[in-house]
Amino acid sequence: MVPFNEAIQLIKTFEGFHEKAYSDPSIGEEAFIIGFGTTYYPDGSPVRQGHCCTKDKALEYLTDEIKIISTQVIDLNLGLDLSMLNALVSFVHSVGWESFLYSNVVDCCEREDYNQAAKEMTKWIYDSEYAVIGGLVERRRKEVSLFLSEITDDTWIGSDILLKAFRNY
Repeated sequence: MVPFNEAIQLIKTFEGFHEKAYSDPSIGEEAFIIGFGTTYYPDGSPVRQGHCCTKDKALEYLTDEIKIISTQVIDLNLGLDLSMLNALVSFVHSVGWESFLYSNVVDCCEREDYNQAAKEMTKWIYDSEYAVIGGLVERRRKEVSLFLSEITDDTWIGSDILLKAFRNY
């Protein structure tokens, strides 16, 4: 497996560790999250209210999720470098596979328009009521910076995403 240490670090930083399962209303009342953003265990069963885990177990769950996500992204044959793969693994972990698969991010990568793909990633900072989620602004900035790190100067990222977030707040 390709090393996804940067994706793991991004996910751990922005998801944080949660020993006890908690409900996230943005993904549904019955959906629970544990560890570093795990909603389903490796066997496919959902996380339930009252479940607990250790940091070591949470890292196992995250590693399993990364294997699945990275395989799916690699199978798209988008010709991405390792930094791009790491960034997209973190991005997909955050937004979900189907949302990613049908996003403009994939279309831009297929056209090898990576700067536009990065700009599309910065749009994923809102909740269901179109309010900016503060933590997502910084996460997207880090993901985009990593995504473009091997191909271009990314100085536009910080100001562009923050300016857009404040305009829409």
